[in-house]
Amino acid sequence: MKDPMETTINSKPAEILERPPRPARFTTGTQTARVTMVLLLLGTFGLLSWLGMRDMNELRALQAHGRMMGALITDKTVRHGKHDTYYLDYDFYVNQTFVTDRSSFDYGTWDNAVIGGSIPVTYLPANPHTYRLGVMTEDRIAGQGRAWFWTSIVALAILGLFTGALEWTFQEQLTLMRDGVAVAGFVMGREVIHSTDYRNRNARPKCYVTYTIPIGPAGRIYKVETPSWSLMYDLDVSQPLVVLCDPAQPARNRPLFLMTAVRV
Repeated sequence: MKDPMETTINSKPAEILERPPRPARFTTGTQTARVTMVLLLLGTFGLLSWLGMRDMNELRALQAHGRMMGALITDKTVRHGKHDTYYLDYDFYVNQTFVTDRSSFDYGTWDNAVIGGSIPVTYLPANPHTYRLGVMTEDRIAGQGRAWFWTSIVALAILGLFTGALEWTFQEQLTLMRDGVAVAGFVMGREVIHSTDYRNRNARPKCYVTYTIPIGPAGRIYKVETPSWSLMYDLDVSQPLVVLCDPAQPARNRPLFLMTAVRV
């Protein structure tokens, strides 16, 4: 009878079955992804810092040197959606410079606005294109500073969590490939879950495979998502499956065919 460890998809028996530690390393694609995520994190920090400082410098300049005038309301529109958005078009002419723009407003301000009426703007005489709606006060500037601070914190936290989770996945694969024990598991079933989001008809169904391994709690079934339909259907029920696991913590395991971030 053929050894089940040699009949599984994507297996490399000679390399995988040798005793750990194995000379595992990240693939070129994984290394590129890791570097890209770090650069993206640093780039996001740099971009938010630059945008925030530029905005705050403009607000300070408007507070110190700005002048006020009324901008002429030329149009009012509504963009309908899950939440309607209300816009006013306006323009003003000063120092031989014509400025025209559109901004969103709350419903009350929009409803009370009249085409041909005016809304107050504060502009820089040296560059009228640098302006803000309304009056520039110390409280407004302080509030904008707090908004930039928390926007940066939240954006970097979300991106940092995503980067950390991705790095944890990569390191988990590297650890299992280097130190994990290769065991012969068995495919127990296949499952396809279709998206329930009726607005996204092109959403790709999620494909899962369930399997067992001969170590750890008896009868425990593990479930993993496969990258594609074809890969899922290459795995028949009761087919042997090479799984790398931590013998001290068998729940830490991963089928060999999903070890896409590392190689031996």
